[in-house]
Amino acid sequence: MCRIENILYIVKIKERYLEKLSKTTLKNGRFAGILLKSGENMAFELNGSSKAIIIIPYNWIEYMAPSLLNWGK
Repeated sequence: MCRIENILYIVKIKERYLEKLSKTTLKNGRFAGILLKSGENMAFELNGSSKAIIIIPYNWIEYMAPSLLNWGK
């Protein structure tokens, strides 16, 4: 996969989908990651040392916004 832009996003998953994520690192419904692919499914590289890739349906996202931490770097 190729990064769309090197921007760190804060993403919030809709409450109704959190039960499906209860046994994952996304169980709290929020994460920070770099967007790798957009469309019907969204792919992100998680922020942090693991650099794990996650794929979630677009319609599960309540909001996503650029993080101020890395904005403008």
